[in-house]
Amino acid sequence: MSYNITITDVTNEIVVSEETNEIVVSPTETQLILSTDSITVPGETGPEGPQGDTGLTGPEGPPGTGDGLPGGTAGQVLKKIDNTDYNTVWASDVGSVVYTQDSQPASAVEGDRWFNTLTGQLTTYASGAWQSNVLDGQNF
Repeated sequence: MSYNITITDVTNEIVVSEETNEIVVSPTETQLILSTDSITVPGETGPEGPQGDTGLTGPEGPPGTGDGLPGGTAGQVLKKIDNTDYNTVWASDVGSVVYTQDSQPASAVEGDRWFNTLTGQLTTYASGAWQSNVLDGQNF
């Protein structure tokens, strides 16, 4: 059996009797005597032990709300601003479509692209008409 004893601000003598295993604090107005079959004195802290086994899997969490991300308006998409993770903004969806055919598409919306398979020309639908994409005088 062992006992933890905390004594603070003691300026008295503490004696451990080897014969009786008694701890005596004196001189005091009333003498403190503790008796045990053995006296345990803690040693230095030992080295850190090895990594323990992985614990059990925790319980399943509650189901999600399925509400999606807040913000934005109808027709908007979440768009990355740059290469930084999570740096996003709500923006209008341009709804671009790339047509690959030999004749002009029958219907188009702003930002759609048409690659003419006969001529190799790429055009963009802008301001209500198909506009050529020209860079340094060459189609791309």
